[in-house]
Amino acid sequence: YSIPEEMRHIRDTLRKKLRSIGFGSLSSSMWISPYDLKKELASLFKKLEVTKYVETFEAKYTGQRKGRKLTAKAWNIHGLENRYKEFLNKYSPLLSILKEKIKKKKMIDSGECFAQRFRVTAEFIDIALDDPMLPLELLPDNWVGLKAKKICLEYWEFLTPEVNKFVNSILKDGKSKGNQVKR
Repeated sequence: YSIPEEMRHIRDTLRKKLRSIGFGSLSSSMWISPYDLKKELASLFKKLEVTKYVETFEAKYTGQRKGRKLTAKAWNIHGLENRYKEFLNKYSPLLSILKEKIKKKKMIDSGECFAQRFRVTAEFIDIALDDPMLPLELLPDNWVGLKAKKICLEYWEFLTPEVNKFVNSILKDGKSKGNQVKR
């Protein structure tokens, strides 16, 4: 695209929107995606009133950077990978501790389960919203995003019964009486 300088705010909005739907930037005005998003783009360009400034095309890449090398140029995969690793380092051990408590039939606080599931989910979603969800062949081997998703789902499934007890106690009683719940 070539959007005039006097429309800078619209150009900045376009960049943010392109990134939010998974596009990567090869240069300041050249964006790529491995997916067919023609309809989404047409709608976005119309909404931002930039159709006359934008060119779209389907292409076959024949340059020297192939697959993962091209991916690394267009998307911050390394930064995303680090964020997923931090998530795993933080939440994998905590999940193990929770599972051990349950295994030993220790009391757990259903309110804390609610808060913990909320924190885990919010942190995962914060990372996932920046993830272009590229095909696995364009990502590093053993992509940590899949492991992070698995941990988030485990938390969700594992904590849901206690979370439901907590929420039900709030909805039925208007307050939480005895957050301690034994499974």
